[in-house]
Amino acid sequence: MYRGASLACPACGGALEIATASLPIHGCRGCGGMWLGPDATMHLLQGRGGALESELVESDQRASRAGVARAVVPDGEPRRCPSCALEMAPLLVRDVRVDSCPTHGTWFDRLEVTRVTKEILQLRRARRRRTELSAGTRVLAETGRRIVDEVWAWLTRGGRHDRGCECGDCARAR
Repeated sequence: MYRGASLACPACGGALEIATASLPIHGCRGCGGMWLGPDATMHLLQGRGGALESELVESDQRASRAGVARAVVPDGEPRRCPSCALEMAPLLVRDVRVDSCPTHGTWFDRLEVTRVTKEILQLRRARRRRTELSAGTRVLAETGRRIVDEVWAWLTRGGRHDRGCECGDCARAR
């Protein structure tokens, strides 16, 4: 994009306006979509949370209230980057499809920033649960292995317990 040039919405063709946020983002009053620069996109897709993510979701909510126009380029059709006019690549975040230019940013249709944020939060929670489950599975496996080792040692001693055994049978035998 050239200095002073305005950006056109990749969905409806309307003018994109700069939104107030910590990183460069633009909103479309026509359709309610948002154009996020590469840094804002990476922050959002990494699911870091925090103030910037809240700003992005709030901007998405504001833009969605203004947007009422229908997209000229329907979702699912190739869209062009507002900065370089090259065809953007589709990017799927679970079931949310966004359009991305690796150099200039990512286009989110109306309320897709909010949807992507929720999807990433769900993915992080699922990953955390899997990690917790695998840690619990490791503990169970280690406990099972220890029990098997103890039973094997007992069997290889001919079913006799060690001298220091404190089980009920050994205590009665002493």
